[in-house]
Amino acid sequence: MHIKYINMKLNRQLYILTVTLFAFLFVSCSNNDDDFDPVHDYVNNWIYEIMDAWYYWDDKMPANPDTTKDPESFFKSLLYTYNKQTNPEGDRFSWIQKNYVDLLNALNGVTPTDVGFEYLAAYRKNSNAIDYWVCYVKPNTDAYAKGLRRGDKISTVDGVAITKDNYASLLRAGKSEYELKVLNPATDETRTIIVTVEQNYAENPVYYSNTYDVDGKKIGYLMYNFFAVDKGDNRGAYDIALNNVLTEFYNDNITDLVLDLRYNTGGIITSTVRLASALVPDRSTEKKFNIKKYNPTVTAYYQEKEGDKFFYDSFVDNFTISNTTYNIPRLGDKIGKLYILTSANTASASELIINGLRPYMDVFLIGDVTYGKNVGSITFYEENKSYNKWGLQPIVVRTYNANNESDYNTGFEPDVAIDEILNALDNDDMLYPIGDKDNEIMLKMAIDIITGNNAYTTTVKSSRLDSSLKKGSSLEQKPGAFQMVFETPELQLNK
Repeated sequence: MHIKYINMKLNRQLYILTVTLFAFLFVSCSNNDDDFDPVHDYVNNWIYEIMDAWYYWDDKMPANPDTTKDPESFFKSLLYTYNKQTNPEGDRFSWIQKNYVDLLNALNGVTPTDVGFEYLAAYRKNSNAIDYWVCYVKPNTDAYAKGLRRGDKISTVDGVAITKDNYASLLRAGKSEYELKVLNPATDETRTIIVTVEQNYAENPVYYSNTYDVDGKKIGYLMYNFFAVDKGDNRGAYDIALNNVLTEFYNDNITDLVLDLRYNTGGIITSTVRLASALVPDRSTEKKFNIKKYNPTVTAYYQEKEGDKFFYDSFVDNFTISNTTYNIPRLGDKIGKLYILTSANTASASELIINGLRPYMDVFLIGDVTYGKNVGSITFYEENKSYNKWGLQPIVVRTYNANNESDYNTGFEPDVAIDEILNALDNDDMLYPIGDKDNEIMLKMAIDIITGNNAYTTTVKSSRLDSSLKKGSSLEQKPGAFQMVFETPELQLNK
């Protein structure tokens, strides 16, 4: 994802950066104007050159941006701003970070501070009372050690009741620990625990897997929570773990697969292609998984330099990490249909799995309408510039499948609509453990459909059927959320 820098539109980039750096060295000694900041000027020029060359909506950028702004404000001033009513096709996803190391960590699932669990918050329009519903607890965290589990309901944080006004901030106060009042709905027991915040926690996205034998069907189940190759150490541990699970399913001769992406907000395309390659039937490296469309400048440049191959990702048979080659199983040849569990947080690279596989197989969605993100980004930073630590993640590409389809910017509609929180609120207040095939409503729904026991579908409820329910989630604030990150091309400067 590291870019050295490519200039296709303006060949003056090298000149600008050289002159600006010279100004930094010279003017810092001779200029008494307190408003002049050569580093600031350098960074803004760097930002503009990248955006001018790469930004998907480069033709919508302002002709004369205000370069006196701080870098973050300057970057935002260049964006083709999204508005749900007036500009629904605009940019919701480009972002900038002051330190590129933090940006790279976020994309690899490494967070500087992590409370150790993800939660959903739900409330009725006529009520201000909110609970955090723990949707999953991360292993090897203090929260897990203190006994916090999926389905627990948190009503106060440090003695403060959770409301619709504070639910997004209470667990993001920058503290080293939080006191939680926790109810276990199964036992009706309330307890108070203190959880210590994890530092630089690396989350493994391969959260849970199992194989179930039900009514003559052998059903594989995988909860996969984001797309990342590894934690940024180039060891490929996450993709190796994912491939091992898929190989186990293949060796188990599963007949159907339930892929749980309800908490998966996206991530790295490299991992996305590898997962899709395991799932597609009759795999061929000649088949296209996704087609990439860039702005006219990028398109013209890479068409000349690399030809058509630059503009699509094909399925792959294997991948190599540290000189070891891992063969991707042909799981798609075993399963009759792919069932995907979705939510409003199923986004970006997760939606690319849905869109990219649909030309080749039946993809059946169970859950809520997905987030709606059909555009991707690449990462820009300067590794050896001590005076520029900024990292950019601008939208540069829109993705299409092999049928040239990309019409999901408002999300994918589920085949069977179901909302786990709404069902819990209206039934027994329970979120059952992940993998509990007899009780966890999303997995049970998938198994019932696979085995033909469809009577259960009459009891499910969707948030779309109850407009009084409002929800939020910690996943919305997770670093690196809602990303579809492509590898950055490593071509030399076009002089």
